[in-house]
Amino acid sequence: MVPAHLELRGARLCYSEEGKLRRVEVSGLLDDFVALADPHPGDQDILKFAKQYGPLYLCKDHGLVSYHKPLLMRSSAVGPAPIIGVDEPFKYHWCAPRLERQQPRTFSESLERWREIATRAKHLLLAADAVRRAGDAPPELWEKVDGFSGSFRKHYGPGWAYLDQPWPRLAANLDYWIVAADVGVRVSAENHSLVALLGSNPFVISSFGLVAIQLLLAITRAEGLASCSGCGAPYMCSRPPLAGKRVGRWVARRNYCQRCRDAKLPQRDAARDYRKRSAERRGQSR
Repeated sequence: MVPAHLELRGARLCYSEEGKLRRVEVSGLLDDFVALADPHPGDQDILKFAKQYGPLYLCKDHGLVSYHKPLLMRSSAVGPAPIIGVDEPFKYHWCAPRLERQQPRTFSESLERWREIATRAKHLLLAADAVRRAGDAPPELWEKVDGFSGSFRKHYGPGWAYLDQPWPRLAANLDYWIVAADVGVRVSAENHSLVALLGSNPFVISSFGLVAIQLLLAITRAEGLASCSGCGAPYMCSRPPLAGKRVGRWVARRNYCQRCRDAKLPQRDAARDYRKRSAERRGQSR
């Protein structure tokens, strides 16, 4: 769902209730969202993402997707945590976005919260890459992923000891994203047959849900994740990373995301490597 009107007002993204359902190309969505972890002057990068993929449709109380299920009914081991005074047992709280105007109905969401969510996504991808390559991620990286430091067993008891292992902790953090974006299985009818699909909350067809699903795909697919040698950000790749593999006469040293490829960083680095090799050869010939 892409609103008819989107604009930045101070520290918030404002959007109209009216809009159109639009099929979007999601191949670059996760890369574009992770890039939002690094602030840009004027926050135009967030506005550009929202115009291309739609807002996150964040609720005003929790900063999760609007109209999500009650957190006391559905949660993951690493959150999100219910809010005292807002979330009560056996009481459904209709968690809507923040209303800015009645006529025309206009909602808003925090740009700071956008950055926080993008930063968490970036660190989760970095942790997943570290776990897959080295068997675990550094404690300081895990803390950036889910906000917890130290031993789960020591803090919460033996029942939480499984989260001290990297793979279960990675799985728990993916569960967090499924809950935060309210992703679920939806069944649709296509050509006289039924198809089960992952989808976002039907009340809000949100780009938050698309981000969560792309994170799930990137981390559960062994070949779906790489770290860019140009900008350092993790990104989804459609083929196994090239770094360390032979390409023609040479062994590839770097991987590049599409943004850095568009910016000609591979050519820049290749030219720099060539100049360095040439200088070394001249030094050896003297």
